[in-house]
Amino acid sequence: MMSKVKERAEKLIRELPDEVVQELLEDLEDALALVKAKAEGEDTGVRCPLEEVLQRLRKEEIKQPANLPSTLPSN
Repeated sequence: MMSKVKERAEKLIRELPDEVVQELLEDLEDALALVKAKAEGEDTGVRCPLEEVLQRLRKEEIKQPANLPSTLPSN
C-alpha cells in the first residue's frame, strides 16, 4: 500500500506537463546530490549568488558572435 505522501506526489505528477516533471526531477537529483556531498564531507560550502552568476553569463554572452541567439533572462 502506498503512503498518503506518495499518493499525493503521484497525483501532482500526473497533472503536470512532462517538461515540468523533468525539471523537478533534475532539481530533486541536484538537491539529493548536495545532501549526499554534505553528509560525506565533500561539500565545500562555497556558493555563488544567482544574480552574480547571471551577470557573469551576460558578460560572456556579450563576447559571443552576434548571430547567436540570447538564452539568458533579462532583468
